[in-house]
Amino acid sequence: SGWTPSVSSTATADATYTASYSANHYFVAFHSNDGDDVVRNQEFEYGKQGTLALQSSLFSRTGYDFAGWDLSAGSGEKAYDDGAAVMNLATAGTFDLYALWTPIEYTIAFDANGGSGTMAPMENIKYDTVTNLTKCGFTKQGVDFKCWTCAGRTFDDEAQVSNLTNLEGVVTMKAVWSEKCYVEYDANGGTGEMEKQTFDAEDLPASLTSNAFEKFGYTFSGWATNET
Repeated sequence: SGWTPSVSSTATADATYTASYSANHYFVAFHSNDGDDVVRNQEFEYGKQGTLALQSSLFSRTGYDFAGWDLSAGSGEKAYDDGAAVMNLATAGTFDLYALWTPIEYTIAFDANGGSGTMAPMENIKYDTVTNLTKCGFTKQGVDFKCWTCAGRTFDDEAQVSNLTNLEGVVTMKAVWSEKCYVEYDANGGTGEMEKQTFDAEDLPASLTSNAFEKFGYTFSGWATNET
């Protein structure tokens, strides 16, 4: 930054001048790294210890928790905690730090919704990770399992799911049961066999099975709900 004493414009005798130095200033740039798009800079002086300004409350990423600062965008290794004491990160210019994110984990619980049986919850499900739902282990007398419902969405048995929530905690899959209707056929004095017919209640109205009974000397004229 200069000489002490000041150098004269002409030299008339031997002289000694001592160099003076001033510390460089540099900047630390905080990158959100897939979080929000704002980059924030902090100024430091070389040779002096400083503290990284707390930035975690200013950055966010859906489904992730802030875990510290990384030296590159994709290494996944923490170099500094938020608010860490640092010194001489650079001699000049800009030193880049990248937010390190860890996916939140949540639990999937299962609700029998009037059925019976037990199903263990699925724990430690990571955000942005695809997983298959456990096969339904509930039963309900006279009723078939249809699907799961969760937060207004429906899922098939053993469906692939991801990002059911962006917060740590528990999400619940509730069993949906499909009611069944049965029709049994009686020959009513005729001969032959017809299997019981099953309907989903939600699919009604539906067509009855074509008659397969016979009665000597008679012509089939239709079905009745009682003997005639």
